[in-house]
Amino acid sequence: MCIHQPQDLDREAIELNKASADALPMTFVDYAELVWKRLDGGQTQQAVADGIGWSRTAVANYASLKAIDSEAWKIVTTYQQAVTNDEDDVVTSNVTTVTPFTERLLREILDLQPGQQLDLCRLLAKGKDRKGHKFGKADFKAGAERYRALNALEKEAGARLAVIPDAEQYG
Repeated sequence: MCIHQPQDLDREAIELNKASADALPMTFVDYAELVWKRLDGGQTQQAVADGIGWSRTAVANYASLKAIDSEAWKIVTTYQQAVTNDEDDVVTSNVTTVTPFTERLLREILDLQPGQQLDLCRLLAKGKDRKGHKFGKADFKAGAERYRALNALEKEAGARLAVIPDAEQYG
C-alpha cells in the first residue's frame, strides 16, 4: 500500500471532487469562504493561490468579498431558486438551483454602506423591487451606481456645509 499525503488537502479535495462522477459542485460562496479561512489562518494571498492552483488576482477578488455586510452575505449564501425544465412533467425531476449572485456581480457593491448592500441583495434575491417590478442583475448594478452617486453627493454636501460660518458670529 502506498499512502499519499497531498501537499494541500483543500486543493486535493477540489481536484478529486471535479473528477468524480457524483461530485458536489462548489459554488463561488464555497470558494470565497475557503479563501477567507486560509487568509484568516495567516496565509498570504500568493500562498493561498499556490495552494489551490489559482492566480493571486483571483484570490484577491474572492478575498475582497469579505467586505460585504454579514447580513447581506447570509442572503447570498442561503438563496436558492428552484428551476425546472418546462418539458418535464414531473416537477421533482431535473430540478436545478440557480442563484443570481456571482462573485463578479457582488464586487459591484463592495464600496457601498452595509445597509445599501443588504438592500440590493434582498431585492435581487426577491427578484422584485418595492413596486413589484422585476429586479435582475442589471437593476442590481444600476442600484449600486445610484447608491454610489448618492454617497458622493452626501459627502460633497457634508464638506460644503462644514465651511458655512456659524450664524452666532454675525450676531
